[in-house]
Amino acid sequence: MLVIYAEKASLAKEIASALNSGFVNKKMICPACGSRLIKGKKNIFCSNYKNGCRFSVPYEICHKKLTENQMQMLINSQRTNVIKGFTSKLGKPFDCSLKIDNNGKIEFVFPQGAKKK
Repeated sequence: MLVIYAEKASLAKEIASALNSGFVNKKMICPACGSRLIKGKKNIFCSNYKNGCRFSVPYEICHKKLTENQMQMLINSQRTNVIKGFTSKLGKPFDCSLKIDNNGKIEFVFPQGAKKK
């Protein structure tokens, strides 16, 4: 529980800093609530965070840094093309698409017929 609380406190500080700096991305809209998105140090997150919207996308997922185009595709289209170079917790590489589900959470979508490496 302490780790979760620390992560929330860290995110809250990042959000406050980004809101104060005013770095709002006008090209990307929150798919959960329609507000503008803000670029933080580790995430892109909703400017409506203080009012309850918890949508955010980390710049790095499974040791893979997402490109600006991949981030825009994920946020605007709710899904990316197949992205190569993710690394599992066991250190194994894998490729997949990313998708935003109905709750605003990011899911992995593995290609049909994908062979395990």
